Amino acid sequence: MKRLYILLVTIIDIVLLAVILKSYFAEKNAQKPTAQSSSGAAVSQSSDSRTTGTQTTQTTQSTGSVTQQTEAVSDTAATTKASSGKQNYSTDAYAQYADMGDTFLNGSSGFVWQNLNGSAVKLTDFSAVQGGWKAYIVSSPDDVEHSVTYLMNIKLSGTPEKVTVTLDWDYFYVNYSGDEGHSSEEDSVYTGPWTSVGTVYAEGAGAVSLYEFDEQDGRQYGLGTVFWPDSTYGAIALVRP
Repeated sequence: MKRLYILLVTIIDIVLLAVILKSYFAEKNAQKPTAQSSSGAAVSQSSDSRTTGTQTTQTTQSTGSVTQQTEAVSDTAATTKASSGKQNYSTDAYAQYADMGDTFLNGSSGFVWQNLNGSAVKLTDFSAVQGGWKAYIVSSPDDVEHSVTYLMNIKLSGTPEKVTVTLDWDYFYVNYSGDEGHSSEEDSVYTGPWTSVGTVYAEGAGAVSLYEFDEQDGRQYGLGTVFWPDSTYGAIALVRP
């Protein structure tokens, strides 16, 4: 009887152990997909993070592109501003004969810039013409055979109320004798007011009248007349840069 009891207890223990083991493995199997699912979510989040980074980079590049486009528009605006005579092309260089290739000396009427056309912009603002110009003067333009040619730099400075015109002499050529060389003459200085139509009449040892300023294709041009103290005169052509 006692043996039967022990056998019965043993069977019950085995059954309970089997139930416990079954429950344990069932629980473990149930937990595995959850872990995989969590892992998958983590991978997905990591992927999303990389995607977000890419989008951020693309946005930054796009913003940079917009900035470059804005700068390009600014450059275009600057070019437009220059073409309307607001940029200053001042130069300290002396004129060379090659700079005057587009001029025509029309006797006592003075020089004409033959290359100017309908696209030329007339300059009337003093700020647009101040500074240095390469200049070319021919004395007695109505008698070129007996004239003297001068290459120089002419500078306009001061204010519209009091413009200073400075003639910085460099080179001369005497047409009737062939004499030539670098001038030792000191600068000639003239002063006078700027007018609203874009001209200046400045006085000193004689006078200088600059009566035409234009801009075309990134270059500026000027015309004028110098009146010497001995009552002779010369035609002036200006160009820069």
